[in-house]
Amino acid sequence: MVLAALILGLAFSGACGSNDGRSAGAPARACGIDSICPAEGSLSGGELLTITGFGFEDTPEVFFGVLELTQVTFISNTEITVVTPSGPPDSVDVVVVNPSGGTDSAPGAYTYRSLDPAQDSIEPNEELQTCSWTCLLSFSIDLTIHNAIDEDYVCFTSEEPNYSTVTLTPDSATGNLDLEIFDVSTGMRVTGSYELIGSEALSTPGAGQFAARVFGVCGGVGDYTLTISN
Repeated sequence: MVLAALILGLAFSGACGSNDGRSAGAPARACGIDSICPAEGSLSGGELLTITGFGFEDTPEVFFGVLELTQVTFISNTEITVVTPSGPPDSVDVVVVNPSGGTDSAPGAYTYRSLDPAQDSIEPNEELQTCSWTCLLSFSIDLTIHNAIDEDYVCFTSEEPNYSTVTLTPDSATGNLDLEIFDVSTGMRVTGSYELIGSEALSTPGAGQFAARVFGVCGGVGDYTLTISN
């Protein structure tokens, strides 16, 4: 497939990226990318990414470089969401292709970054596979999201008959912090809460070993409290 209408002069700042590559007097395009949010993420992928722009059509194709993404959701003609795949530490072009053939590209719009292992030396690990364990049924812990690619996993055991409730309460955090629960035995996400602002709460779907994942979205950083209770 030939991907046309590459946009040059892309400029990004902060956790979200804006496509500033349009030239004055340029012909109108069938579709266009205005911003990518967040503009960077972890090597393991699995991040929810929002592409905003104009002229998007239902069932678009979205590419990271030459890789076609499999989890693409058309929200409106100005918004698409995708789930990022895993990738090496590098920047990739983000390309949207409409079913009718219109296309736009944001060169180098998304960057995979490695986390500094010492960054959260007193906090939970940033990988589900190495998550610190606790068997306590009820506890509260104060943590911090430091930047756009930081994330915390807190593992816990939920036992019958009382399933666990996980509550995320922003303290001095700015922006949006989101909460997800993973089943550790399968590594699969079982539920998530994506409120724009304020506290979020989720319940485990049953007994078992789970991990609560907290991460910032579109610039969300700062201190928060995670409470797990029955």
